[in-house]
Amino acid sequence: MARYKKVAMGGTFQVIHLGHKALLEKAFQVGEEVIIGLTTDELAETLHKDHRVSPYKERKTLLEEYLKEMGVLERARITPLTDPYGPTITEEDVEAIVVSEETKSTAQERNSIRKERG
Repeated sequence: MARYKKVAMGGTFQVIHLGHKALLEKAFQVGEEVIIGLTTDELAETLHKDHRVSPYKERKTLLEEYLKEMGVLERARITPLTDPYGPTITEEDVEAIVVSEETKSTAQERNSIRKERG
């Protein structure tokens, strides 16, 4: 049973690997609605990935297909992620942020911004 009405998470999702799968599973386990910030092409360029990043549209299709396989596509809202924070600092009703150990510090920054904004 979901503990939160709305949770958020984000990523580039070039390939949906085991880490992505674990985060997605956790997000849909704890949230009724999951906002997934998908890194835009412009933001992906600034991340200096050590591999080619496919265009946004291709990555979005891949993500939608995986969410459909999981049976949760109707509970997802994929939104363009143009900065490291995305809707987690603009949507007041986001109750939880699902992150990996590698992105925990950015989540803490998000929480600080949210706190400053009330």
